[in-house]
Amino acid sequence: MDSKTRFTRADVMRIPAPEFTKTWHPVPHGEIIQSLDRVLKVRGVGVMQETYSITNKGANMFGAWTLDIGVEGKQIQMGFRNSISKQFAVGICAGTWIMVCSNMAFRGDFIEFRKHTSGLDMDTLLEI
Repeated sequence: MDSKTRFTRADVMRIPAPEFTKTWHPVPHGEIIQSLDRVLKVRGVGVMQETYSITNKGANMFGAWTLDIGVEGKQIQMGFRNSISKQFAVGICAGTWIMVCSNMAFRGDFIEFRKHTSGLDMDTLLEI
């Protein structure tokens, strides 16, 4: 799966997540994407461009979206990362310029991380 560097949303959505344990609740990459998409739609924000990268045979996902905020000539970027192999916490960043890279560079005006613990659920992710 890692032979190419760019993936489509459909590629990412097909990656299954491992099962929960008592202390670790991996969130499938597809659920991260769907949740972010829902939140943006509720706020009237469109996605103009999407970029995805996968590493570690599908265990790690990195994404960047260019958002249409409805103001002529103005765009915001949103980046996110997720691991279903306990390598790192789910992260979301946003700003006028972001960097999300598989070498773990993660930058933006706003950055939030959340570990895949038993307290992580979709409501928590939507709050972020």
